[in-house]
Amino acid sequence: MSYKVHQICIRCDFNRETILSLLAAEHS
Repeated sequence: MSYKVHQICIRCDFNRETILSLLAAEHS
């Protein structure tokens, strides 16, 4: 159970990083 939650957290962090980089690219 906790392993699955950990994987979800990693995926959320990855998605957040990707979204932030895309937003930064648009504003540059």
